[in-house]
Amino acid sequence: MKRNPACWLLRCMIAVMVWSVGVTATAQTVYTVPDARGKDGCKACDELMRNKPAEVLFGIDISEGEVYFSISDKVWFQKIFSSPRDGVAIDIITKDRYKCGKDLPEKTLPVGRFLKPLYLAELKAGLQEFDGHIRVKMGNLPKELLQKEIEGNLAIIKNGQICDYQTFVNIDRSLWDLLPMGLFADTLMQEQTALSDTVVHRLFFTRQMQMVIPFAKSKAVFHEADIKALRDTLAKHNLYVRQMDIRAYSSVEGSVTANELLQRKRAAAVVAGLQKYQHAPIQHTITSFENWVEFYKDVEDTDFDELGYLTKAEVKQKLKNATLLGKIEPLLQKERKAVVTVYLDNNSGVETVPDTALYTRFNQAVKEKRIGQASLLQKEVFSRIAAGHLPEEYMSKLEIPREKDNTILLVNEQTYLYELGFINATAAIKEYQELLKLAPDNGKIRYNICALLLTVWRYNASDIKVDEVKTAIWSLSRYGIDTLLVKRLQVNYHILLSEYHMKQLEYDKKDSAVAFVADNYPGLTLTDRELLSLAKYLCSYGWFTKSEELLEPRVTEINVEEDLLFYYLNLQLFHPASYEEDSFESIVLNAVTLNKKRFCGFFHSINNGGASFQLLEDEILRDMYCEYCKP
Repeated sequence: MKRNPACWLLRCMIAVMVWSVGVTATAQTVYTVPDARGKDGCKACDELMRNKPAEVLFGIDISEGEVYFSISDKVWFQKIFSSPRDGVAIDIITKDRYKCGKDLPEKTLPVGRFLKPLYLAELKAGLQEFDGHIRVKMGNLPKELLQKEIEGNLAIIKNGQICDYQTFVNIDRSLWDLLPMGLFADTLMQEQTALSDTVVHRLFFTRQMQMVIPFAKSKAVFHEADIKALRDTLAKHNLYVRQMDIRAYSSVEGSVTANELLQRKRAAAVVAGLQKYQHAPIQHTITSFENWVEFYKDVEDTDFDELGYLTKAEVKQKLKNATLLGKIEPLLQKERKAVVTVYLDNNSGVETVPDTALYTRFNQAVKEKRIGQASLLQKEVFSRIAAGHLPEEYMSKLEIPREKDNTILLVNEQTYLYELGFINATAAIKEYQELLKLAPDNGKIRYNICALLLTVWRYNASDIKVDEVKTAIWSLSRYGIDTLLVKRLQVNYHILLSEYHMKQLEYDKKDSAVAFVADNYPGLTLTDRELLSLAKYLCSYGWFTKSEELLEPRVTEINVEEDLLFYYLNLQLFHPASYEEDSFESIVLNAVTLNKKRFCGFFHSINNGGASFQLLEDEILRDMYCEYCKP
């Protein structure tokens, strides 16, 4: 089945609405068009399609029962549809075709049902142009299809014959973002956000660690030595744990209910084990799983290799055999663990100061020039306001004379005001620029200005002088800013530069900017969220292979973030040849383990948020769908 990666990308640019019942349509004639793909009459069309720039995108949109054809470039519309018998036919496919338990019908055109083909004169008559895109209404859905789950395929007609036929596979349409840059206060502040019940939770921290804690069979206790590295880090750098995210894993034998209970006990033991080392309560999240991903990997090329070809239920049944269970125990032992991610912050020593005393102690410290102590108190005020424990106006009680000796406190103040949302990026830039007059060699101020200039550029490029931003970023190393932090800003600069050139239709310059990003991110240490953001960016410019290479090392690991795993799997759906590889099966198993409902959602229609139910044309995917999703 042919899938053109450029075609689905238009769906990222044009909103796809779920069509609703109630639109009437007249009775439909059965339309046919000769299929000449691969024949001499289509050679010119084939050549045209090969030469079409990746930036020229097709799309089919179905909204409220109306069907539209889209193309992103008027010039290429005119190149493709140049003679009276050139046109478009939309093939409407229903999900009924892919019911589990029955054989697929033979695949001939139309696969489903053609709407009435429109030829050049009719295309021109219905042509709508907006934002550089061309859109043509192709017709209405037949009323008997209005209550069915459907998708549309594109047939391009040249000289009265079908010369090109394209299906569409959707991909996550959420936008890429810049790599997190943080802002300097006394130290570089990093932020983690999470969305829960439509509420955004923000976590500020200075360091992140991950550790793996093993557990014995049927036990929920661990050895203190397993958390020694974390305890040493806390003591050495005077840090405490702000938040902890725990993934608890059991081995696969036994009942699911008993395993889940054991996993929860193990996670609770980890929280309790760390809580005793600090006064501040540890916020935490817990998720629990049976460790099928590592089980299937561990049995490969062993005496238990045959278990790798069985379903989960079949494996559990086999492991009821006490003799087999005893032999395989060394493998199962490795799979009982907790993967713990901890977010750390500086231990200020002023956490117990009463709310009413914070500002008086701060103001006294400033008067006595105890800037270090004042900075600790200032950060505690920020932390309590951010957590909702102090009112927003409390910050105004902190009195800081505008003097060079107070530069650190003045920088802190602007950073905290911005992070709390009291001032916007533009206002913060102006304040930092004023502070630069007090301390022109202060690299932290210069870094903050550059980071916020990129933030402003991200959302309002018209106010940015591109060359000046570049000069400011490239000069940061002279002011003591770490090389890797500078490289982050340089990568973000080129991310924005590529978008700038794209809007100017300067494709060569755009490609150069994307290439800089692709060549320079390997030198950075990136979290899963940052890897995912970069992958989305690379995909948005057609660098699919590079995007996959970026994510691939993480996707078979049990501690992979769910969003990264599913995005990579979404990309793999464009490569049917990969479905037969063991690695693909492992990735699918990891996805099903993390979120089976989300995996099954790939096979909804594009209009209903899926990748495409036509993926079920492939026997391997159809078998997985019918096994895991049980529609």
